[in-house]
Amino acid sequence: NLYAEAEYCNGCFYEVGHITGVVIKRAKSFENKLRVYAILIKSLAAQNRLQDAIRIGLNVLTTLGVQCPSSPSDRSDVMRDIMEIKMILTKTTYDEILNYREMKDDDTITAMKFLQLLTVYTYMAKQQFLLTLIIQMMQLTLRHGVCKESCFAMASFSFFLCQLDGQFDDFKASNHIGHLSVVLLERCKAEEYRCYIHMLYYGTTKCWTMHIKLSLEKLLQGYQVGMQTGNIENAMLNAYNYLVNSFICGRNLVELERELDSFGGTMMDYKQMVTHNLICVIKKFVS
Repeated sequence: NLYAEAEYCNGCFYEVGHITGVVIKRAKSFENKLRVYAILIKSLAAQNRLQDAIRIGLNVLTTLGVQCPSSPSDRSDVMRDIMEIKMILTKTTYDEILNYREMKDDDTITAMKFLQLLTVYTYMAKQQFLLTLIIQMMQLTLRHGVCKESCFAMASFSFFLCQLDGQFDDFKASNHIGHLSVVLLERCKAEEYRCYIHMLYYGTTKCWTMHIKLSLEKLLQGYQVGMQTGNIENAMLNAYNYLVNSFICGRNLVELERELDSFGGTMMDYKQMVTHNLICVIKKFVS
């Protein structure tokens, strides 16, 4: 497992595929395969094989007892669930989230980890399933208690309250829920998710209530933490959002082009082709 993780961080995805295949074939129990499945899913996604990554992740969740829909959920059901969760979270204080019960069930915690991975990849490839996955994470949190992945779920939920075709414009509530995710991040010491929270909350949600230029420092911090903790993929997503927000807030284009080249080179070095392709779009406007 550790060798596969090291090869993933080094961008040696062929070797990751070989190692994980051996472990999955020889492991005596499903539990022994879970960590390897997570590495394989991240490796596939980094190669832009998002559909394969999502398919494997959904199969794992089904085995763990979490039923994910094979087709998009009815929109009225999704909106009802969103409103119910929003109502609960907007009434939750920072002190209450600090004292909220912890999630204990191992299978539920594992399911939260895979739901977290799939949320990132469905955002890139199957957005029709995205809200359903975020709702499932929030429902598991409210039903079973908080875990490290709950802070990611809250930040994601806050983010999408600002994005739903103008149906939600309560930016004060979105900001409150996003701040809950930051409070929970510190409570759970979930450093591996800091880069996600910085990207989702500081890089997007909070920009509705503060100047977008103030997000740049937090996004750079998210990038640095991601690189330090081996969360390469989401370090690069912070870098991408940093570059987008830099462009939007009117940064000097000569400096921005230099940073695009620098981050683009790092993305190529780590074979992070999804984010590299995204910044190529920005570069066309800057060059």
